[in-house]
Amino acid sequence: MSHQAISTIFIGNPGTGKSTLLNALCPAPDANDVVFKSGVAFGHGLTTVCQREKDKHGNVFIDTPGLSDIALRKQAAEEISNALSEGGLFKVFFVMTIESGRIRPDDKTTMKLVHDAAPAIGNAYSIIVNKIPCNTQRKLATDDDTRKEFLASLLLDMPPTGHVAFLPKVWRDRDVSAPSCQVEELEDADNVVFTFPPNVLQFINAAPVVDIPIESVKKIETDMYESMLGKLSEQLDQMKHDNATLRATMEKQREQYAQELEASRKRQEELQKENKEAMEKMQKAMEEKEKQSKRQDIFGKVLDVFTKVAPLIIPMFSRV
Repeated sequence: MSHQAISTIFIGNPGTGKSTLLNALCPAPDANDVVFKSGVAFGHGLTTVCQREKDKHGNVFIDTPGLSDIALRKQAAEEISNALSEGGLFKVFFVMTIESGRIRPDDKTTMKLVHDAAPAIGNAYSIIVNKIPCNTQRKLATDDDTRKEFLASLLLDMPPTGHVAFLPKVWRDRDVSAPSCQVEELEDADNVVFTFPPNVLQFINAAPVVDIPIESVKKIETDMYESMLGKLSEQLDQMKHDNATLRATMEKQREQYAQELEASRKRQEELQKENKEAMEKMQKAMEEKEKQSKRQDIFGKVLDVFTKVAPLIIPMFSRV
């Protein structure tokens, strides 16, 4: 069976660190160089069009522009839609950052609009909350209530996914669980080259893969950006100050997640059944082809024998 390439697409707004993360996944041949340019660009993001790069296995890595830049929003939306419209197998990563311990509404809006335009993604997507301040990272790692509340805000109005990673701004000894709070010399640096800690690489390798049909991708509705931004900002603020709203949201997400898991299980069973039926059909076809080949072989041998003896038999009948 031939290897089917997977497209890994990173979606997020300027400054979230998409390009730097992709450089760790798809390193340049020169260890001092990068494939995806990254750093500070004043006024707009460095990535204004989708950049596609392939690894030695034929897998594609895609860096996308962000939707929060109003001057480039329509162009960015078209670039993202075109990338997803190519169809096939995707690993979809939404990359975002936080401010004062809260999800940025711009990042939530981008994630929601892109997902609405490609509903086939379902819950088969991943979220990377990147460049988290050290104290916030520790709290998310050690306080269950804080983490649950944060996830409730993060997954608001989205099909719940269980594939979320929290990445600190810097690592000490490449250990995500022990971020350093002393020196952050990589912050805003251009074209940073670094290597993922093993657990982050495992997270990315284990990310869900989704088959996105070409015809299922719609236009990203950029005209709805501002209204959706306002709505999500209001909802996030209400959740922060209203425990009842927060609890109701968390309960709803638990129910949705359970439903998504059940639907995913059924899809998996259906896929296994389809694969089994396809394999059985293929096996029968191969067996029939083998039988036909044997019949042709026998017929060929009989014909060969007849060809050899016919010159001897026909004259005998002619004399008679």
